[in-house]
Amino acid sequence: MTDVIATRDNLVDRLRDSGLRVVTDLRDANPPCVLVAPETLEMAFGGVYGSTYSVSFIAPDVGFDRAHEILVSLIETAAGVVPLGSEIRTSTIQLSGSAPLPAYTARVEC
Repeated sequence: MTDVIATRDNLVDRLRDSGLRVVTDLRDANPPCVLVAPETLEMAFGGVYGSTYSVSFIAPDVGFDRAHEILVSLIETAAGVVPLGSEIRTSTIQLSGSAPLPAYTARVEC
């Protein structure tokens, strides 16, 4: 399990070093920000050998056009430091006590 956490922390550090606000716990999210969460673990011979993380780019509730500008800026910054893949899906993220917030989510394999 330590390697999974270390891998996630490495991903988070690379994103933070690019200037992004990055969290690993939704309760700490303060948009605009990026949420990194484990998505899948690949197992073989009783151990984890790979992992995939969900990287969600979250904008504040500022209207569609402005939110889209913010999200594209976050994605472009992240793409400069981690391989986001070719498909980034639109989504929403709901923080405690708020309406669903605009977001995009990418999968990053580590």
